Amino acid sequence: MMCLDSDILVALLRNNPEANAAIKRFEEEDILVTTSISSFELFNGALLSSSPQENHREAKSLLSRLEVLSFGQREAEVVSEIQADLMKKGKQVAIKDLFIAGIALVAKAPVVTRNVKDFKRIPSLDLIKW
Repeated sequence: MMCLDSDILVALLRNNPEANAAIKRFEEEDILVTTSISSFELFNGALLSSSPQENHREAKSLLSRLEVLSFGQREAEVVSEIQADLMKKGKQVAIKDLFIAGIALVAKAPVVTRNVKDFKRIPSLDLIKW
């Protein structure tokens, strides 16, 4: 299982050739999933865009082809532990990225992203740079 971050999903919606090639490669290797947090980011971006109805429809269509992993109690525990540890070390990671990481950690899935800079601060999180 590979967990797709928002950045690759947005790139797919924009028909980015690199993202399309990466997804084809990843689909051959494993099951692709995303998170409810990335779903939020897609829908929010669509609604703030210049073509909200069309972009919302495209986001919904893309997400319908993936399993969407939710943020629940276990994920909340994991994220709170990670955030407390990072705060004690004086490091910060955006809360949405922490939630995505927590979901991926509980699912034991690497995160497919180009946002390596932020995600690499999270211990034990496997990353795949697309």
